[in-house]
Amino acid sequence: MSGILPNLIESNIRWQHRAACKDYPLENHFEVYEKNAIVAKRQDMVCHNCPVRTQCLEWAINNQATGLHAEIYLSLGKYAKNKNRHKTPEQAAKLIAEVDEVQKMINKRAKHG
Repeated sequence: MSGILPNLIESNIRWQHRAACKDYPLENHFEVYEKNAIVAKRQDMVCHNCPVRTQCLEWAINNQATGLHAEIYLSLGKYAKNKNRHKTPEQAAKLIAEVDEVQKMINKRAKHG
């Protein structure tokens, strides 16, 4: 049993080290993103093709995170409409659907233990 927790921690850290944004300033996910549409669009592009996008979004929803995760600005793990204003309606609809899909996956996993 003692080997499980280190493995879980290691796997969580491992996906973060593969994130496309790992070398970007952290404030690009928070203050700068909120205030600068140019930075927001650039940061969205970084997230768009990130190899760990799903893991990032799942982590953010599970932990009720606030900030940019998987191209989506979240507030307490929920889609923050006011922080995603620079996105087109089509982009927003797709991203909201992505949040809903990941939330369903999380709920299903929790239900089945």
